Amino acid sequence: MATSAGCYWPVFYSRRRAGPDRETGLCRDLSSSQRYLSGLSYTLSGLTKLESPLWQSGEALAIVLAGPIARDSGKWLLDLGPLLRILSYVSLALEILAGPLAFLRLGRKIAWISLTLFHTGILIFLNVGSVSLAMLVLQLYLFDSDWLASLRLRRRIAESIRARRTSQAQPYQSIP
Repeated sequence: MATSAGCYWPVFYSRRRAGPDRETGLCRDLSSSQRYLSGLSYTLSGLTKLESPLWQSGEALAIVLAGPIARDSGKWLLDLGPLLRILSYVSLALEILAGPLAFLRLGRKIAWISLTLFHTGILIFLNVGSVSLAMLVLQLYLFDSDWLASLRLRRRIAESIRARRTSQAQPYQSIP
């Protein structure tokens, strides 16, 4: 989708691109804004939920899973008892922390993985698939391809270290 600036919405955004890239047309500012707005939206949602007595007591997930929107695949979660209360608090904390995490490099990775798992769980356990599917599409747009590049770099470094260790471990042969 083109914007008024002639840039395109980022799919697999890369931090290394500054401004509109000639080849891809991606806008760095657009992607950053999208990350911050998404994170702050989650934070606002979490803070709003924090005012509810059900979320304060940790009973919110149990009530949702016992309700009519729960799929049969999620009914077993009701047997978790106190662990379900902890999951309520963890999901609330995840939403509240999404905004601050959006401003940190490592935080963005943590938030992306956590929110992707969060919405995958909602998609599996609740009959509100269209909402979670839309949020997973948003997560696709928020994915940073540099994360994969850093994994490849780490793998190359590890292979280089292993190669050095094996070459040092070989005994020297004396020349007769």
